[in-house]
Amino acid sequence: MSRTARKTWSNKTEDAANAYINSGRNLLKHQRTDEAIASFRQALPLAPRNARLHADLGLLLAKRKKTAEARLLLERALELDPDQVQVLVKLGELHNQEEDSARAEGLVQRALELAPRSTSARLVMGVIRHHQARLPEALDCYREALALRLEKPISIAPKAPRDDFNKPQVEQLLWDTLAALCLAGVHAFAAYGTLLGLTREGGLLPFDKDIDFGLPHCEIARATHCLIRHGWVEPVGSHRLTNPKAFYHPVHKISLDLSGFVVDRGGNTCTGFWVKDGLQEWHRQTRYPTLHLSRGRTPDGRPLWYLEDADTWLTAVYGDWRTPDAFFDTVIAAKNLQSFSLLTECYAVSRIYSHIESGHLHKARALTCHALAHRPEDSLLLAARAALDKVLA
Repeated sequence: MSRTARKTWSNKTEDAANAYINSGRNLLKHQRTDEAIASFRQALPLAPRNARLHADLGLLLAKRKKTAEARLLLERALELDPDQVQVLVKLGELHNQEEDSARAEGLVQRALELAPRSTSARLVMGVIRHHQARLPEALDCYREALALRLEKPISIAPKAPRDDFNKPQVEQLLWDTLAALCLAGVHAFAAYGTLLGLTREGGLLPFDKDIDFGLPHCEIARATHCLIRHGWVEPVGSHRLTNPKAFYHPVHKISLDLSGFVVDRGGNTCTGFWVKDGLQEWHRQTRYPTLHLSRGRTPDGRPLWYLEDADTWLTAVYGDWRTPDAFFDTVIAAKNLQSFSLLTECYAVSRIYSHIESGHLHKARALTCHALAHRPEDSLLLAARAALDKVLA
């Protein structure tokens, strides 16, 4: 092929790649993400050295939870241009999820060197420290991220349609799992939002996001074996807390939390979020009235366990549980918290940041007010509430 012919071919290839790239970016502006991904895929073989294309497609696939492919694209994007802050942060996040904290920390540290005021880099570094059980450092990172975020404009996101959690197949999975655990000799019962929905609504809460069970902590190992036999898996990175334990059903795409309960020396029933390798005072602890279980039946007649006095248990967690409150965050706002521990504070500050970043400002404000009930003089929380009040007024 002559030099002229090669140049003509190169120009045509570049024009075609740019057409696909521009189409993808235009589709993204109109929130047509799947079509944008398809358009970027068309451009990829035509522009194999386009760092931004690799980054854009990798970031989109990461949002779609296509982690393996996203990671390869983002790694390639860094090879082509090693100073892409957003790519460094996302890769750090992905490596941390896969429990490679050393690699994650190096990537995010590089992002902070390039962009010291990057809020996303500060937040992800906080998550890495959090997962390493370095909670004082994690809280510092979360607070820095929130303080920097408050310096930027805040806007409320348009109300997007949300998938209804209260579906027949989800409720069927609930009953199937409770019955299987009962048959395996596990005293598991509906708890938290799952119990609230079943008691108040007669079904699952439409805005819920997972299934919640309680059980004696000593039965968690037996429950784990049972759940795995019935199609549940333990997500990567789910061992950072010794309680609760997280599971995921790949077929139904539903998450499940198992909260283990113990009875302390004073006879109180307790549970909480317990940090692996963390100090005792860092844990998030909650206390309950004595829990009494009875044998019941699923809608199709199989045996299960249930709480005898759901009213008392729900009141301990929610207070006025009969009045719906879509902004109630059980982790932060539970009425039976024993203290506003370091772990609880980490969750509060990081979630306030995330809600502001996603435009869920009513949730951010409710959470900020709950945190201020424990830290009324906290200047950062006061600034967050003032900023949110101004936008929501």
